[in-house]
Amino acid sequence: MTLTTKVFNAKSPMLILLIACFIPLLLFGQEKRFEKTGFTLAKQGNNNVVLYKLSSNSWKPVGSTGRAFIRSLAVDSKNGLIYAVDNQELGTLNASTGKFTSIGKIGNGTGEAGNIKIEFVQGLAFDANQQVLYATQRTSKHDILFKINPKTGGIITQSLVDRRGRRADYKIIMIETYYFGSVYESRNLVDLAYDNNRKTLYISYNYFSTLFGINSYSNIDTQKPTENSRISPVSKLAGIALDEEGKFYVSFSNNQITRGGAITGGGVTVDLGNLNSIDSKAANNTLFLGLDFSDGPVNTPLPAPTCNNNMALNSSPSSNTTIRALQTIQSRALIYVDTKLIAGESVTLNNYFQVRKSANFEIQIDEDVCR
Repeated sequence: MTLTTKVFNAKSPMLILLIACFIPLLLFGQEKRFEKTGFTLAKQGNNNVVLYKLSSNSWKPVGSTGRAFIRSLAVDSKNGLIYAVDNQELGTLNASTGKFTSIGKIGNGTGEAGNIKIEFVQGLAFDANQQVLYATQRTSKHDILFKINPKTGGIITQSLVDRRGRRADYKIIMIETYYFGSVYESRNLVDLAYDNNRKTLYISYNYFSTLFGINSYSNIDTQKPTENSRISPVSKLAGIALDEEGKFYVSFSNNQITRGGAITGGGVTVDLGNLNSIDSKAANNTLFLGLDFSDGPVNTPLPAPTCNNNMALNSSPSSNTTIRALQTIQSRALIYVDTKLIAGESVTLNNYFQVRKSANFEIQIDEDVCR
């Protein structure tokens, strides 16, 4: 998918750089209270990434995630979960402590550029309509977009149509931007945001030096997505987010955040205004990453189950059984959809639980899949 963004030309490069530096002030609304609960990330040097929470119009550090390679986060408002990816693992962040709890490894994806190992996820967004996560990864040549199953952590295979019109696990994303008489290809996709009401995916990207753009697309799963809007240039962009009312938020790597207006007519409605500081006490070398908001309470993930504790679910006289129900084991909810078992077969689910069917056809859960 090659997408083209046109940015005006000016005779003076100095004029363009000045506009780029001040564009956040021109783009976003008057300084207002943040009514929602927000989350962002911060990193200093090689230290672990720290989770920040916005509450009562004040950003405060929650605690270390215990991981060093998280670059973005995504909130599932309905279920009150904060998703993040560290290296190859999808997990959740504890809203009270910041701690990262692994769900599962994403794995490899097959598509236009061959088999790619997912190991450096940059952008993340939750689509509540499909109940999936959109994610991007940087590669040596092109950035790719793919979907993750939030229950297992694995890549969702054959879920996108690539530029060739073929079903694939991922699709290459290339955004071309005209800037100062030249065409620049997006160097890196930075963050993602999803508008569940309009079924629109927002992609932020870097195309030249510290200049970024934000484009929105509908029908992103298809061969030729529709570009709905664009904002460019934006300087030092770090994270983008939409709340449930369609309000648009942007954070910057240099410890600033701002709120725009509602998304209207496929574009972003914006006003003049000021930027807010995320953390007035943050060190100069603190790099802020990612952004998302929740309209409801965010739950604290349940701890991993105790290993080596077998529990019988049910019994069946048949040799084949399909589990379709929601099961709750030690307060941990698991959804099994069309999981077919035969005698002696074992299936690992959700990293921790192994389902097996014994010779007498009793379905059991073995909590012995430990990390």
